[in-house]
Amino acid sequence: KMPTITCKAHFVYGNNLTDLVMLGGYAVKSAPQPSRLTYEYTPANVYSIWGEVSTNGKIQAGIFGGFTKNLGTAEDNLGVYYSRGSNINTVYRISPRIVGNFEKLRISTEFEYTVAEYGKADVQGVVNSNLSSVSNLRVLMAFYYFF
Repeated sequence: KMPTITCKAHFVYGNNLTDLVMLGGYAVKSAPQPSRLTYEYTPANVYSIWGEVSTNGKIQAGIFGGFTKNLGTAEDNLGVYYSRGSNINTVYRISPRIVGNFEKLRISTEFEYTVAEYGKADVQGVVNSNLSSVSNLRVLMAFYYFF
């Protein structure tokens, strides 16, 4: 008998998405009157997609995958950023997990493999040169007691 499966997915595209704890922000586009501290700004564009598939029941297995990309700014900028990850091109994560539910006790373990590709941004904030990937493997284990 095949256990019930839950599928979830989400896609986000926008600019200055730091309020969603994502890459993004804005850059100084121009300084028409620097003596008066007057600046014009342009937002950083980002997209993100993730999906998850998991089984339901006493023993649950699941896998999560996500990807995000920094698309740079729509206009040339001066290279002064107020953002999260202005030197990141892409990030992806793959995260399998197993959860056991035993009456009032839940035991869960998860592996997170994350890769971020860093580099140098051009005048539109697109990170496309001197690319270098950094990866991380993290193992999580949690014990829950419900009362």
